[in-house]
Amino acid sequence: MRKLIIIFGLALGSQSWQGDPAKLSTNGYLNGRFWAMLDKNQRTVYVAGFLDGTDARKVVGESIREAVIVRFVNEFFDEPATEAVPIRSAMFCAFDRTWSGDANKFSACRVRVIEELRNPAKESPAGTRLDTPPPIKP
Repeated sequence: MRKLIIIFGLALGSQSWQGDPAKLSTNGYLNGRFWAMLDKNQRTVYVAGFLDGTDARKVVGESIREAVIVRFVNEFFDEPATEAVPIRSAMFCAFDRTWSGDANKFSACRVRVIEELRNPAKESPAGTRLDTPPPIKP
């Protein structure tokens, strides 16, 4: 993970992280602080890489536009309490919103993820843990 952060750090060019690089990840996954450092094109490439690298594109559909996921992830991280949430958790909420089209469901997902980050030992219903995607129903 540290190598990945360094590689992304080099790719950012003139942008720099003024704080502790360890704060760019949560539970081994890059988080909202890292997302905030990326520009629009870098975010699009990140999402495309995630979709292709995890085979998520097969689940959410080939027609999914990276720009839609970027917009929803940006919206997810608009709330300051989400900065430590792993990007992948935000993307799972974005995928779910893409399928459902329900902004309330998206907000509920964000609240659930924040709560899990604050109380990691607390058991949650299946599919809502930070490291587990929520169920996506086509």
